[in-house]
Amino acid sequence: MKISVIIPMYNEEDNVLRTLVEVNRVLNDYDNYEILVVDDGSTDETFRLAEEFASDNSHVHVYKQPVNMGMGRALRTGFEKSDG
Repeated sequence: MKISVIIPMYNEEDNVLRTLVEVNRVLNDYDNYEILVVDDGSTDETFRLAEEFASDNSHVHVYKQPVNMGMGRALRTGFEKSDG
């Protein structure tokens, strides 16, 4: 069974790397997982930092909403894109 963790983010440049490192560390015990970051139209460096992290980790996928659409829409985007 594949595990999918969906993380909606909005202007989280101070937390994005710390969050992804910790979630990835916990999930490393599983064989089949994915981490989906949904940037909800951030105006800071959240998207760039998440993309940079994902470039070194095939389990991490980053999606960007064009504008801030709210946590509910960000979660739905993650559900639509997830495989687990």
